[in-house]
Amino acid sequence: MKKNNSCRVESGRAAKVLPGDSRFLANVAKFGAHLIGKMKTEKLVLLIIFLLFSVAEVSAQTYYYTQNKTLSGQDVNSSNTYTYQCIVDNSTSMVRLYNAANQKTNAEQTFKNGSPLTQSFLLGEEKLFEKDNWTWNKCQSIVNNAFSADEKQRVKGNEFVIEMIIDSDTGKVTEVEFNFLHYLGFGTIPLSVYRKIELELKSNVWFTVTDVGKSLNFVSRGWSQEVK
Repeated sequence: MKKNNSCRVESGRAAKVLPGDSRFLANVAKFGAHLIGKMKTEKLVLLIIFLLFSVAEVSAQTYYYTQNKTLSGQDVNSSNTYTYQCIVDNSTSMVRLYNAANQKTNAEQTFKNGSPLTQSFLLGEEKLFEKDNWTWNKCQSIVNNAFSADEKQRVKGNEFVIEMIIDSDTGKVTEVEFNFLHYLGFGTIPLSVYRKIELELKSNVWFTVTDVGKSLNFVSRGWSQEVK
């Protein structure tokens, strides 16, 4: 299981990608000047319009998860507030996003008596869940339905990882963590979407844990998904 990265968590405002800086504009200008002598006026005008719309679209996207920070929000139609931790591995640009109230996200998986897992568990050779015919499809459906049409376009062609911590006694989902690269489309998705996925998984998905699985302090399940 994951260990605490001991990263410093701090508050911060969302970072924006601003391609309209001096270097970017200079490159666009050079590119345009190079084409002026080679293209007909109509084609050049169309190209310039395309570039302007591309710049506007990219600069309008806010990337929320570019650095270690805490993020807060409020549930829809409720006074409940929530806080998430955003931990960024700068060497890989990978984000770990999870509810600050989670207790098992950074905990070590052990047997309930506190002894370390044996090799068969570490290698995934033990059967921890009974088979069923609905949880996999339900999990994917919850994720897909959490994204708007516009958000689905922004993350199209990319995948992110969802990991669930499951109570070994009840089979209920107790904690959820998300992993993605902060510079891809998932980095532009507001916290409320990830919050919605977490709440839906906790409310509508449960598993039948085997007797072997019940010997652990918790069990987990995760998958990578492209949003459809």
